[in-house]
Amino acid sequence: MDAALTERKPLNIIITGATTGAGPNVVRRLVKAGHTVGAVANTTVGASHLRELGALPVFVDETRAAEVASLVKLMKADVVVDLGSGEANQTVVNLGWNPDILAGRAAAIAEAAKSGGALLVQVSHAFVYGDHGSHDDHDSHGHGHHTPSLLDETTKPSTGGHPLLKAVVKAEKAALNVGGVVLRAGYGYGASYTGLQQASAALKTGGSVLSGDGVVNYLYADDLGEAIRRAAEAKPAGEIFNVSDGAPITCHGFLRVLATEHGVNPPGKQSSLFGMFGGGKPLTDLLALSAPVSTEKIKTVLGFVPAYTLSAGFADMLLTWRAAEVQ
Repeated sequence: MDAALTERKPLNIIITGATTGAGPNVVRRLVKAGHTVGAVANTTVGASHLRELGALPVFVDETRAAEVASLVKLMKADVVVDLGSGEANQTVVNLGWNPDILAGRAAAIAEAAKSGGALLVQVSHAFVYGDHGSHDDHDSHGHGHHTPSLLDETTKPSTGGHPLLKAVVKAEKAALNVGGVVLRAGYGYGASYTGLQQASAALKTGGSVLSGDGVVNYLYADDLGEAIRRAAEAKPAGEIFNVSDGAPITCHGFLRVLATEHGVNPPGKQSSLFGMFGGGKPLTDLLALSAPVSTEKIKTVLGFVPAYTLSAGFADMLLTWRAAEVQ
């Protein structure tokens, strides 16, 4: 598959959810690779930023298959990258998950990609596997903690009746039914994640941030962009890949590293149930799940190896924020 990736040809690519979360990083990576990118924006400010990154900003309702299909045909798109729920794929703040909307828009985008003959690359969620191990009750230092086995793509998702997990499974099925590629990404972080900006501000002022003891997966936004580039160019239709930084950690451990990079005291554990999202389940339910994933398949098939450790990702993110502050 690496040989195919070295013989790169320009593609026409549409990206949904392009203005938040990993969106700007993904746009930048695909444009740099020489592809023509049409990126869905929802504000004029977002559209201006996308234009600065080298993309063509477009306005469509992502929940309407006909509108997205028209865009696919207009751009003669080879690939549709669905990042729509990426901004909410983070552990540090609730951003209003709505399971019904998540599944519905995923189905609409899958239908649009199929009608236009484009490959769908859907960014899904590594927590879809459910709970497969013990939790860390000792602040991620390993005392009395047994790390669960790594889960590969043959492991069947276990929803446990959780409305969000059920919606993610449904969304993945919609993508796979049209021959799409599913990337089960770890919790994202990067300069454009609104929740991480809020969490960073809280840490610097000694505030509390929702945490959890489940052993989970993380992925820096630039690394997600590279994984998407490889999937778009290699076109492994119908495949599922886990994508993470390869170093599972608890949410509390994640926040400790962030605090260290900020040079502030690490946060205390926060167990209050204030992270509510649609469906009546608290965000703490997700942060309690232990589902560390194996990334061997994406390494073998697509040659993807993450470039960023957690510390390196935070350092790059903070540098981006500081640069923006002085402009």
